[in-house]
Amino acid sequence: MDEKQIKALRQAVASVEMEGFNMTDKKKQLCEKLLTGAVSYEKFLADCKAGKLSAYLGS
Repeated sequence: MDEKQIKALRQAVASVEMEGFNMTDKKKQLCEKLLTGAVSYEKFLADCKAGKLSAYLGS
C-alpha cells in the first residue's frame, strides 16, 4: 500500500474504534485487500449480499 492508502486505513480504523466498534486484524486485512485491489469492491459486495462475509473474516 502507498502512504495515502495507509493513512486512509489508519483514519478509518480510528474512526470505527472511536464509535466503540472493534476492528480486528482480519477486518484490517480485508480493508487493505480492498484498498489495494486484491479483492474487488464489486465481488466483495456480491459475496456479502450472498451471505459469504465469513469467507473473508474466517468466522
